[in-house]
Amino acid sequence: MTLIVTEVKPKPRQFGDRLAFHAVVFPAKHGDRVMKCLVKTTLSLRDMGYAHLKRMKKGIDAGTLIALVSVDADVHAAVVAALHDVDGLKSCKVDVPKHAALSKEEFAEGNAVWPMVFHLHPTTAPLSAEDATTFVSTMQSLLQSNDTSIATTDGGCAGSHCLVVHPHAPLDIVASASIPPTPSKNPLNQHAIMRVLDAIAAQHAAQGPSNAYLCTGHDVFVAIEPCVMCAMALVHSRVGRVIYLQPNPTSGALGSRYSLHGHESLNHRYRVFHVHHDDAK
Repeated sequence: MTLIVTEVKPKPRQFGDRLAFHAVVFPAKHGDRVMKCLVKTTLSLRDMGYAHLKRMKKGIDAGTLIALVSVDADVHAAVVAALHDVDGLKSCKVDVPKHAALSKEEFAEGNAVWPMVFHLHPTTAPLSAEDATTFVSTMQSLLQSNDTSIATTDGGCAGSHCLVVHPHAPLDIVASASIPPTPSKNPLNQHAIMRVLDAIAAQHAAQGPSNAYLCTGHDVFVAIEPCVMCAMALVHSRVGRVIYLQPNPTSGALGSRYSLHGHESLNHRYRVFHVHHDDAK
């Protein structure tokens, strides 16, 4: 059968959706006091899952500010109690953009509602025929150079193989990892992606101090769709594209069970592609 490549896109959403947020309005002179209280009493907006929102903006009345507190009424009540000594503090609710902007047009629309942070989304340009051919040939090379009896296990993507290459030089292999011959005492070492990132980290350490991320813009080929742990590790490594062969219905984080690559609270996102047989042929 012929192998083809399909992009695994995050689940669609309506950018116009709004989220009701508990907030406080107060005189601008108390801005530092309120912000310190929010930092001490609440999670950051990023940790809440709303990294696309800014915390404060100017109020409708001159000389006032509005600060987002939480979507949780109990957290809001705790903050108001902690700020009991702030004169002129009032509680309110504001509707803010629920989703991060994926384009400059969406950013302009959302920013008119509430100040936003814009993280450029990976290009959505169609995959070129040349790249698709490279994906297929590289995946075939990955499987031919390893034990091809891949299978998902209770560990998700543990029984997998992984290859990291430069996107513009696919024959330039940065690092690779395969199924360990014997089980490791460290469960992280059962995951090929974690092993390959560890190998690249060792390369970076040997080269001396660097501010660069481990795999900025690199392509990652993996036999089995990554689990949440591995998919998140690839986010932190700043990879450009992830290409997998076999879906992971048990714990797949890139399409099968979850769509981590579309999570809007992340400050880095990569594109995901699935190499599979063309059933139409």
